[in-house]
Amino acid sequence: MKKICAKILRYLLIGTGFGSVSYLLIITFRIQPDLPTVKNTLSILVMSMLIGLVSLIFEVDRISFLLELLVHFCATLTLVIAMVIFNGWGDYIFPRPGFWLLFLGIYGAVWFVISLNLRINAQEMNEQLRKKRSNDF
Repeated sequence: MKKICAKILRYLLIGTGFGSVSYLLIITFRIQPDLPTVKNTLSILVMSMLIGLVSLIFEVDRISFLLELLVHFCATLTLVIAMVIFNGWGDYIFPRPGFWLLFLGIYGAVWFVISLNLRINAQEMNEQLRKKRSNDF
């Protein structure tokens, strides 16, 4: 039970981190139609946490990675659209093709960072295994 709670907490925090950085960039480049409010910030944090939870799907071994990715993408898009509507930005954002480009850009950038992190971690683990094996002989 402790492991499951720790895993859930880790995914919540990772989602919050990616969401926070994304929101700061959105504010920085003035993509948001109005000044940030408590409601906006909290809704984006909640959305980010939920996206983090949805990412637990990648821990499931019974379904293909492509299906996991499709489910994650659709759930993420649904959460983003719900947050946009909740904040009253729909009339401003949806008619603009830039929303879809921004969404795909952020989704792709997050995947790039995660992939890079996984690759670096794998290399570090492999290096540690090599050192351990060479010390054992």
